Amino acid sequence: MTTKIEGVVTTNPELSYTSEGQATNFFLIKTNPDTIFIQVYNQLAEVSQKYIQKGCKIRVEGPLTTRNNKLFVTAKKIYFLGKEKEI
Repeated sequence: MTTKIEGVVTTNPELSYTSEGQATNFFLIKTNPDTIFIQVYNQLAEVSQKYIQKGCKIRVEGPLTTRNNKLFVTAKKIYFLGKEKEI
């Protein structure tokens, strides 16, 4: 099931690569009242690293999971709010 979450980015994305060379990215967004951990992979991870920064308002779409009482979304699509542009 795909979840749509809107919020403000509270940490700058952290781009890294797996031992297999897969790009991965991680950042947090704040929604009222929750903080959501966002995971991004492959080309979307590299593109989001370039354009997303702390303070951006975005919408993230992807599956929602819970681990250790924390919410995680694996982003499949990311939108800047107020723009039609999908990254």
